[in-house]
Amino acid sequence: RMSRLSYLDLGYNSFSGTIPPSWATLDLDTFVLTLNKVGGTLPSFLGNMTAIRILDLSQNQFTGNSSSLDFLVGLTNLEDLRLGYNDLSATLPDFGNLSKLNILDLADVGLTGTIPDSLYDLEELNVVTFDSNSLTGSISSCIGKLTRLISINFSSNDLSSVVPDELLQLSTLGHLRLNTNSLTGTIPENVNLPKVRNFYLHENSLEGSIPESIAAMSSLNALKLY
Repeated sequence: RMSRLSYLDLGYNSFSGTIPPSWATLDLDTFVLTLNKVGGTLPSFLGNMTAIRILDLSQNQFTGNSSSLDFLVGLTNLEDLRLGYNDLSATLPDFGNLSKLNILDLADVGLTGTIPDSLYDLEELNVVTFDSNSLTGSISSCIGKLTRLISINFSSNDLSSVVPDELLQLSTLGHLRLNTNSLTGTIPENVNLPKVRNFYLHENSLEGSIPESIAAMSSLNALKLY
């Protein structure tokens, strides 16, 4: 047993097969497996890796079901989670115990259901990426509590709420992508995003006028509203 192993990076290879159950006993701080061909059902025994801070299993061939992400609940030291581009067919878990999370990337994993309120309690969160899924429901005004957010990507889902005023007051935000949803209503009048570089709201059902405050976004590189 590799009892002293804390860092395991097998990324950018062509490994296949499944993750051995014995690896759950390793006291890993970092486990990177990105860009391989590892598959099978996303193993629940990953929940036993309670010391882990960085977990990157993105761009593999993992499958799952509605409870596939429940193993995350016990990973209280997790800071960086990247599971994107797998076929997990999952719903979002309760994030209540993941208070240290900085990066949350679940792009294109087959998510269904709604965004849980517990997401908005992750006050250390810098990056959240849920694009290219099938999420429904609303974006809560509680998103205004995430005052350290740098990037949010909820594009290509089926979210149907209005755009919360509180979201457009996050002064740290550099990238905002809400395009290709079913968002309704108007763009809030007082947009205060001085650091935003990419601002995408296109392919929704928004109406009304374009707020003059958008013209004050001095860092803006790309704006798509149509």
